[in-house]
Amino acid sequence: MFTRFRLPVAPVATVVAFTFVSAALLMAAPLAAHAQEDGVAAVVNGDKILTKDVDKAIGMLGLKGKEAQEVQGEVLNQIINEKLIEDAIIKANIEQNPEYTKRLDMLKLQLQRQVFLEEQIKDKITDKYVKAEYEKFAKQNKGKTEIRARHILVPSEQEALQVIKDLDGGADFVELAKKRSSDTSSVRGGDLGYFIKEEMVPEFSKEAFALKTGSYSKKPVKTQFGWHVVKVEDKRDRAVPKYEQVAEPIRQKLGNDAVRKMVEGLRKSADVKILLGDAGAKADDKAAKKN
Repeated sequence: MFTRFRLPVAPVATVVAFTFVSAALLMAAPLAAHAQEDGVAAVVNGDKILTKDVDKAIGMLGLKGKEAQEVQGEVLNQIINEKLIEDAIIKANIEQNPEYTKRLDMLKLQLQRQVFLEEQIKDKITDKYVKAEYEKFAKQNKGKTEIRARHILVPSEQEALQVIKDLDGGADFVELAKKRSSDTSSVRGGDLGYFIKEEMVPEFSKEAFALKTGSYSKKPVKTQFGWHVVKVEDKRDRAVPKYEQVAEPIRQKLGNDAVRKMVEGLRKSADVKILLGDAGAKADDKAAKKN
């Protein structure tokens, strides 16, 4: 008896979009139009599709009542289509296809790698370690001042001086940023949002945090990116996010750190020779410095 189906959890319009199946299947008459064996919704190549399979598939879509009834025939046709495809797969003996074997081996390797890494890091990402990491994070960020600033980035000091001259003459900072700034923030009038000192390059942060709210720099600020004119919009104490808000990112970070350390250990205990030109020399040099 056929009870297997894999109806995707997707909008109804997507569920019935089997364009490569003949239109005759998609236009099957509603169930009520045919004599129906109890509990059986359809029979395909001798295999029965049960009404409970159809109901289960509709339930996966989150539909009830009238909406569920309206899509009953469409969902049944999707299950029929999948059954026909499965029959065709068996007939084609796809398991003997070299491409199938190749992809299956790749999937197995990916799954093995995933399970292996999960086993290696599971003891490093428990709630105990996540909470400890959160306490460190909260301590580091508690009481820190953050500012909201805008900037105009130009390639030369002369252009930056002209920007300051225009601002002194009453030009609007937002409009100047949109017209002259080469930074991607220009579309937002140079708005960089809120940040703390450590989140910007030192030269920029030093100037920005020295300015009073509402004021802009009277001298251009040079960084590795060019010349900046900075304006401070707001200053405030940074609120430390609650544990629930950052627990998952912290868990991911701990997992990534654990994998990185594990790989570093594997490299130290292995005999690795990189022969790819400059990449080999740089890798060997990096390894030597670590040791």
